[in-house]
Amino acid sequence: MKIHDLEQPLLVSLTKARERRSGEPEYVYLVPELCRMTGITDEMRGNFTFMRDLGEHTRINPPVRLKRLENFNQRLQREGAVSCVVVGQ
Repeated sequence: MKIHDLEQPLLVSLTKARERRSGEPEYVYLVPELCRMTGITDEMRGNFTFMRDLGEHTRINPPVRLKRLENFNQRLQREGAVSCVVVGQ
């Protein structure tokens, strides 16, 4: 990825204690241009219609979930750039 604004200030994220114990640095520096907001705001959470519509997309019944996972697996297997590594065998 190409960073367009080389003068932008970096975002600083403090790692969790267990990550630091495993050798991760205490701080992680993020390029804002490459970051995206996640989650929902309190205003969204208070909007019944929004929450109902969001629930329709996030609560998927088992047959639909299985079909989506099968489709995802097929796409991965067709893509030559993807390789699978089996760990522990």
